[in-house]
Amino acid sequence: MNRSNAKCLKLRNFMSKSQLSNERGMTLIELLAAMTILSIIVLAVAALYQNSLHHSSINQKKTTALMIAQEKIDELTAQIEQSRPAAGSLNETTAWEKDRSFQIHVTDTALTEPLTIPWERDQVTLQSIVTMSLHGREVQRLLAVTVYWGDSSGKSSE
Repeated sequence: MNRSNAKCLKLRNFMSKSQLSNERGMTLIELLAAMTILSIIVLAVAALYQNSLHHSSINQKKTTALMIAQEKIDELTAQIEQSRPAAGSLNETTAWEKDRSFQIHVTDTALTEPLTIPWERDQVTLQSIVTMSLHGREVQRLLAVTVYWGDSSGKSSE
């Protein structure tokens, strides 16, 4: 029995050494598989980064538009409180002085009328209820300030 155990041990040692000597490194297929997996990971991270930059740009424009709309609402509310203009007299579109890519659309409507906005994308709208004059009496109106970027056809500027 000792002799057969010794033979088995020698056979195992021989097989282990011969197997180790045959494994000299990674095969070409293993290397290609590793590179493919790594490429997929790098492309996924790059796509996430690009998507993050795009949404960051959109959010920056929305924040700027919200700031513009709030400034315009405050300005118009102060003017309306002083002069009580005629209802329906506010319906204008102007460019923002600091950056002409932002357009400001101001309108006042009756509180019961649906608000119609000429642009559909890339916009922020703020609304406020103000008191205006209508045929000699004061009425409450919905003042809407819409700030948009892009063109009026609804195409995004990005």
